[in-house]
Amino acid sequence: MICVGLLVTSTGLAWMMVGVRRNISLAPRVALPGWPISIQPPSGWTMREFIDGGMPAMEWSSSPNEPPREIILSRIDGVGNATASKICEEVYEQRAKETATRHAQAEWREDISLGPYPGVVLEVRSRGYVVAVGLDESAPSGVDAYFLELISQSNLHEGDLVLFDLVLASIQAVDASVDTKGL
Repeated sequence: MICVGLLVTSTGLAWMMVGVRRNISLAPRVALPGWPISIQPPSGWTMREFIDGGMPAMEWSSSPNEPPREIILSRIDGVGNATASKICEEVYEQRAKETATRHAQAEWREDISLGPYPGVVLEVRSRGYVVAVGLDESAPSGVDAYFLELISQSNLHEGDLVLFDLVLASIQAVDASVDTKGL
């Protein structure tokens, strides 16, 4: 009887995740001019370009009929010998200071990729925050770090993480010498 209950529960969870994925769609591919990557943001979200720490960045905000969330794609040039994990921690620390959130239990996912770059993911579900960092070790400035963040004004739910993973998986390498804006 326990096995039947577990089977029903796991089947129900699987169907729920399929439903979550069906409700998420991605917009056409975009890239910042001069960047070696492009991305497909969530469909219907509003985009703006801005400067983050002296570097160009892109931000997408959820549509008004959804819970308030943002996805930010940015980079840091010339990070030297810093590891992806160390950069994740530093980015999270900075965001925690900016938003006056206190520390919470973080979960790590290793061996991910941010487009063509190997990296890590740091999830802080109870603080509505997840960040992925990938390192480009062949950059002209030495090692560049690219990071993708999802910031929510509430706890992260499975749908948020599915959305984040889909956007993360959409990142692709492009020729940075070609203006790919609006691909």
